[in-house]
Amino acid sequence: MNYPIYIIPLAFLALLACERLFPLRKPMSRFAARFVVNAIVSALALTVALIVVKPVATGVLQRVTERANHAWPLLWRFHNAHHIDPDLDVTTAVRFHFVEIGCSAAFRAVQVALIGGHLWPLSSMSSSFNSTHSFNTAT
Repeated sequence: MNYPIYIIPLAFLALLACERLFPLRKPMSRFAARFVVNAIVSALALTVALIVVKPVATGVLQRVTERANHAWPLLWRFHNAHHIDPDLDVTTAVRFHFVEIGCSAAFRAVQVALIGGHLWPLSSMSSSFNSTHSFNTAT
């Protein structure tokens, strides 16, 4: 069960009820008008966050992972299995050490937990990345 889905709206409604029952100051405008404007602004902000920020953050974290694999000696020992192939072709793009795959999966799980998201967009992005990576390796 995903409790934050229930906790955040319930906390919002509890705070809204407290503000309405025990106002700290006299309202400057009608509640309904403010509520509509604030709901529209919030919806736009959330839409931008879902459409722009999440994919950009996912891409940035993908790049951070790639840089760490090249910069950190321990990670490089495993990632080197990918680079040591004497004949670069499309098969080199899928040649990874199993420990690197495990570390990458663990990092991706943490990323999904922090940023949020569903499996299908992440797998779609991974498929897209792997396809372009395969093409770049083969050329």
